[in-house]
Amino acid sequence: MGKKEYTIGGSDVNRLLNGNWYELYLEKIGEKEPEDLSSVLPVQLGTETEAFNIRWFRKHTPKGFWDNKLIKTDSISNTHTHKLNGISLLGHTDGMIYNRNDFISVIECKHTNPFTNMNKVADYYMGQMQLYMFLTTTDSCYLSVIFGNSRWEYIKISWSQEYFDKIWVYIKEFWDCLQKGEAPANMEVMKPSSDLVPMDDRVRRDMSHDN
Repeated sequence: MGKKEYTIGGSDVNRLLNGNWYELYLEKIGEKEPEDLSSVLPVQLGTETEAFNIRWFRKHTPKGFWDNKLIKTDSISNTHTHKLNGISLLGHTDGMIYNRNDFISVIECKHTNPFTNMNKVADYYMGQMQLYMFLTTTDSCYLSVIFGNSRWEYIKISWSQEYFDKIWVYIKEFWDCLQKGEAPANMEVMKPSSDLVPMDDRVRRDMSHDN
C-alpha cells in the first residue's frame, strides 16, 4: 500500500493557528471523521449566501472598479494547488477577479453574526487568505462579509510575506507530524498579529441602510 497523500488547505491553516492540531491530525490520518457540518446553520447559511455575497460585492464596489475586470466563480478557476518544499497545499477560493485572463485578486465571502466586526473577522481568517494569495500569486484579497441580516462590509487585505513566513513554521511542523506518523502534542500557537498585514487600501462599506 502506497504512502497516504496529504494536503494542507485554507481551513486547515485556520485550525492550526487556533491550536486545533490533534483533532485535525486524527482527521488527516483517517482515524476520525471530519465534523458533519450539514446541519450547522451558520456554515450552511454562509454557503447559501455566497453567490449573493459576490453579487452584492460587485454591485457596491466603487464606480470604475470593474473596468476591464470580471469575476470567475467556477470550480476550476477557484481550485488552486502548489507544492512548496515538499508540502502539498490546496485552496478553494470563493471567487477570483481577473483582467485579461490574469488573476489579480481573491474574493472571500463570509456570513457571520451581527455582534462582531470586520477586524475580528479579518484576523480570524487571515491565515487562510494569505495562503490563498500565495497559491494564486496575487497580492490582494477582498474579504466580503455579511453581518447578520442588516450590515455588509468589505476590506482589501494585502499579501504579507512576513505573515506567511510565520504561519509557514506551523504548517511545516504539522506536516512533519503527518509524515512521521506522530500525533502532535498540545500546541501553544503564537498567532501572528494582523498588524503585519498591509491594509493601506482599506475600504469599508456599511450597507445597513441600503434597500
